[in-house]
Amino acid sequence: MEALWNAIKALSPWQIVVLAVALFGSAAVVYFIYADANAADGAELAENQQLIPVNYGDIVNRVSTNGNVTFPEREILTFGLKGTVGELLVVEGQDVTPGQELARLDAPTIAALEEAVAQARVDLLNAEEALAELREPPSAVTEALDRAAAAEKIAAARFQVQQAQDDLEDVLDPELPTLMEVAAQEERIAATELQISRLQETREDLLDPVLPTDREVKAQEELIADARVKLQEAVDHKEELLTRNLDPDYEKNLAEALQQQADAEKELAAIRESLDDLAPSERELAEAAQARLQAQVALDEANQALDRFVEAQGATLTTRRNEKRELTATLEAAQSTLDELRASRDQGARGLDNNIRRWEAYVASVAADLAEVRFGIVSQVEELEAALVIAETALAEAEERLAELDAGPDSLERAALEARAQAVIANQEVIDRNLAELERPEVDPLELARREARIVLAEATLNQAIADLAELIEDRQGVPDSLELALNSHQLELARATLAQQREDLAQLLEDRAARPDPLELALKEQRIVLAQATLAQAEEDMAQLLADQQTPVDPLELALAEQKAAAARTRLTTAQTELDGAAITAPIGGYVAELKVASGDEVEARTEILEIVDPAIVEVDGIVDEIDVPLIQVGTAAEVSLDALPGLTIAGVVTEIAEEAQNQQGVVSYPIRIRMEVPPSVQPRAGLSAVANIVLREERNVLLVPQQALYGSFDRPVVRVMTDLGITERPVTLGSSDDFWVAVTEGLAEGDRVVLEAADVASESGFGSIRRATGGGRPRGGGAPR
Repeated sequence: MEALWNAIKALSPWQIVVLAVALFGSAAVVYFIYADANAADGAELAENQQLIPVNYGDIVNRVSTNGNVTFPEREILTFGLKGTVGELLVVEGQDVTPGQELARLDAPTIAALEEAVAQARVDLLNAEEALAELREPPSAVTEALDRAAAAEKIAAARFQVQQAQDDLEDVLDPELPTLMEVAAQEERIAATELQISRLQETREDLLDPVLPTDREVKAQEELIADARVKLQEAVDHKEELLTRNLDPDYEKNLAEALQQQADAEKELAAIRESLDDLAPSERELAEAAQARLQAQVALDEANQALDRFVEAQGATLTTRRNEKRELTATLEAAQSTLDELRASRDQGARGLDNNIRRWEAYVASVAADLAEVRFGIVSQVEELEAALVIAETALAEAEERLAELDAGPDSLERAALEARAQAVIANQEVIDRNLAELERPEVDPLELARREARIVLAEATLNQAIADLAELIEDRQGVPDSLELALNSHQLELARATLAQQREDLAQLLEDRAARPDPLELALKEQRIVLAQATLAQAEEDMAQLLADQQTPVDPLELALAEQKAAAARTRLTTAQTELDGAAITAPIGGYVAELKVASGDEVEARTEILEIVDPAIVEVDGIVDEIDVPLIQVGTAAEVSLDALPGLTIAGVVTEIAEEAQNQQGVVSYPIRIRMEVPPSVQPRAGLSAVANIVLREERNVLLVPQQALYGSFDRPVVRVMTDLGITERPVTLGSSDDFWVAVTEGLAEGDRVVLEAADVASESGFGSIRRATGGGRPRGGGAPR
């Protein structure tokens, strides 16, 4: 108004006059036109009547309900198993995305679950291997190899039995020295005694020499000739025995050949086993993975223990470590000063004793303080750090072992083993040929030893005779010197020692001939035979079972049992894996964390609620409608929602749920419904806000509308009063939907017709409106407006 007044004051007087004339002229024209029109129509209208033009408009029937905003998409999450909450990875109000990890159990629980999964996987591998063996019988080559291995075990067991029996026979019937051996030993003793006698004679001759005569020299030459004859006879007897009998080392060579054969077979078996062991099995891989998991768990526990200790001690630990460093430096400096004072005192300086004692006391005090600091929490944290280093080393070793198994066998190592196996096979053929060559008649070693002893005796006799002849010739030339006497004494002592040893050997031979077996040794040998026979019986039983298994088809019951075991192992693995997956909670939907119900360190059960997630993208309003309106509402019916907290904003919605059962409160029957809102991205309503929802029950668009008070007649034959050129006439009409004021006319009127409308007080007493409301033709629950 102030602006208008300012504009008027800005006009000149003549402009104000012109404007006033224009305004009054326009008002006069409008008045006369209106008066003329009303004069034409109002000639026949009563005082309580007026004309209303008929126009097109919309009839919309609505029902309103009050409610509150809710977020129906919400999830209350649990671990599904018993344990201790290790870590909560979100806070209340935090936004989350689908699949995001929200919480997990503590490390010991997860480690136990991982170990259970690893064990279940190993059990499943074993069960599947057993089932595969039943479903797929081995090939002919595999069966042949199995039979060969079983036969090899039987042969080895038989060899052990035979060896044990031979050992027992050696104990029961030992190889006692023969009379020939005793006689040979006695001959050796006699030869040694003869040698001692001659050495003594020689010594007497040296001490009291008697010059030999020509007859003595000639007699000695005859002795030499006779000794040579005996030596030749002994040699001829030995050659005769060798040409008639076997090699004297036959038994030794035979034993060595058998041992070489056994060693070759053992080495070949070891090479084959090494070749089989090159490729890691599934079980080894699973065990290596389990070992790595256990090492990882130990490392995590060591880290947690160290972190908890550092967190608990915190500033105290830092202070103690600083004190330790300072005390260590102080102790080193004090000890260095003390060493310098002691060195000066040792070099002769005087008057230092008191200083040395003070520094010694100071060093001892600092060392005590350092020990107190060192063996407190500093020592504890150092032990935890050492345990952490050990756990890291163990994890590195486990990962290295797992990496080696994943890498597979070394081709160079396999080639070397195969080459070694070929060499052993070739060597085994040579050993077999040598063993075959040794299969000849046996030689009597005792007879051979006796003849060799005779040769030795003959050689000794001949050598002694030659030496005696040389002495005789030398004696004829002069007296021996002191060196010859010393040599004689040495030879005499050696001969006496030899004689003593030979007599001891003879006594041992005689003792061995009278020996009896030891009962303990005998029992041990018998027990070894029993054990070897049991091993042989087991090997033969395994061979029989192997042959029976290879010839007998698979038992359907055994196959079914194996399948059940495999299925049970698979179920256990699935269960263990499910429990391991449940140790970490992930978000099933996107949204935000509405509530955290536990804290880290809490003990929880399988059904303990951990947290709640709400998806704010889906917004609904809960309300109730009257039983009269429920038949007109169905899932999918449109609605408009307005919020008290957001005035002026209308949000489109749709009915998503209608309760099957009604609720009765003080005689009022109603049905709960739910309306989902299509919230714009810029609007973020909160749960619990008050809301009003207008549900569209029925609507007709672009129809002719007349006021309900303009209807007359009966319900079956309604009429309206229309103003025409001839005056007011009644016209029958066909009606459609209506609300509390407007009624749709489908036939009988056209756009622009003017109908007579009575005043409200008259229409309320009589007329079509009262009849229609009385019969339920219109409900005061919505409204429409003509266009």
